[in-house]
Amino acid sequence: MKKWWILSVMAGLLAFTFTASFLETLKIEKADAESAIWRSFSYGSYGGPMSAAWHNFAVPARVTMVKEIGSFARTYSRSDDFKKRYAEYREQQKPSAPAPFVGVEGLKKQQREELTKSIREAKEAMKSVSGEARKGMEEGVKAMEDVLKELNNPDNPMYSAEVNNMLKQGWDQENQAYQQALQAWKTEWPESPNQLIRNRLNYFLELSATVDFGAKLGKGPNGKMVFLNPAYESKPSDWKLLYRCGKESVEAARGVAKEWLVELK
Repeated sequence: MKKWWILSVMAGLLAFTFTASFLETLKIEKADAESAIWRSFSYGSYGGPMSAAWHNFAVPARVTMVKEIGSFARTYSRSDDFKKRYAEYREQQKPSAPAPFVGVEGLKKQQREELTKSIREAKEAMKSVSGEARKGMEEGVKAMEDVLKELNNPDNPMYSAEVNNMLKQGWDQENQAYQQALQAWKTEWPESPNQLIRNRLNYFLELSATVDFGAKLGKGPNGKMVFLNPAYESKPSDWKLLYRCGKESVEAARGVAKEWLVELK
């Protein structure tokens, strides 16, 4: 699992108001809210509109809001739009297959066609030039004809069975790496987005369980509020986001996440 799968969408959503009534109050478009939910799932951390009004609400109102936000997110995650975004994003993560194997015979064929075309075009161009320019072109044509002749030489070591085997071994290694990457992609990005949602929710539950909501803050050297405990100050931004949301809000979000996980089974 990639490490950047840091935070379930709930961690971000619980700090912002996405219910229909608050969309209007905070002047957030429904489409923007849905995009924020998608970005939170796909990138593993919250990305979307923010509101300083969260802490103006009483704790019971925040708890109610978290539950409504969870319902909003769950509904959107089942929508065709969410599934379409996931399918497109999943395809972007798919490893690229190596080009089909081309052995020495295939290489000879390609080079023969390219040389034949270049010689034909050069001879045609020679009809309109004279003097030193024509002489230079004639020498160029002669050089290409010599290469073409050597290309057709069955004893040319550049196109031996040994060289072909070396090319095949290199291609086999590349293809093997691709097949392994493809299997990993299928595991990490299944057709249904439910596994992605489960990953986010599970990590949110793991992360939120470690937050110390009793941690003390103080002013840092630049006047910014920091954790007095250096270990907390070094915590990732996701952990600090949950701390700012408050214990009651996070506990409500944990309840939503657990219910959601049951629904996804």
